[in-house]
Amino acid sequence: MSRPYIYIQTEKESTADPEKTKNLKEDVVQNLFEYLEDYQPERGGDSKSSLMGPVGKLLSSVSSGRFENKDAIVGYVVNIHSNASTKPLSQVACDHLKRAIDSLQQLKELVTERMWLRILREIDYAVFLKQYERVSTFGTPRKEVKK
Repeated sequence: MSRPYIYIQTEKESTADPEKTKNLKEDVVQNLFEYLEDYQPERGGDSKSSLMGPVGKLLSSVSSGRFENKDAIVGYVVNIHSNASTKPLSQVACDHLKRAIDSLQQLKELVTERMWLRILREIDYAVFLKQYERVSTFGTPRKEVKK
């Protein structure tokens, strides 16, 4: 009895310029961070989802391929922002959001699917760190747990 051969198609190598990829990632992180200046959750908290707000939803929807159209992605995030934030979205914040999405779309075209998912994870945690540092500097300290 013979065994069937299993053929695994490997992904093509990325031809992306590492410097351009790095610059685009930094641009996305900075624009998303500046967008979050206009986000104030209705209920405060220090969890990752509370600090990231609509940005976490944006990155997960982009990674899943849920939206391809830039306007649909912006509309999705604006809807989440308006439902979850006490502060309305300003035009400046919306411009930062649009620039971040433009850079994300450019990045997706440059890299392989495997690299794309890794880059999104890096962006996610880079924005979280910047937001965490901002909130921990200007926010109120955590409440102590009574024993």
